[in-house]
Amino acid sequence: MILQIRVFVSPLPGDTTFEVFTGEKGQPPDDLFRVKLLIVEATYLNNNGNSGENIRQARQWGHIHLSEIFDNAHLFKDVENILLIHMSDKYSVRYINEQVYSCVPEILKDKVHVATLAKDRYM
Repeated sequence: MILQIRVFVSPLPGDTTFEVFTGEKGQPPDDLFRVKLLIVEATYLNNNGNSGENIRQARQWGHIHLSEIFDNAHLFKDVENILLIHMSDKYSVRYINEQVYSCVPEILKDKVHVATLAKDRYM
């Protein structure tokens, strides 16, 4: 008997809304959460106390708000690493790092990484 196991190394859902992680009927696509590296956009980070409005605006433009990822941290329990990309140009590298690392839930603390190299060098 041969047992085949499929392991995705680094899926990139692309420029999308958070619904890609919840699926059509509320069931997350299992394969997406069994990866070594999940590359996901977090275009909007602002935390002005009105997370519902922040999320609505992000979704309106087809993006993900950081709070959607952090509020649903349990979905990513089996993901080894999460690389956050595509942060809005309105945020500085310092602001991005402050927002991400000051708010990251305990379950994601050692998994979340931020891709700001290009922004740091060229913006």
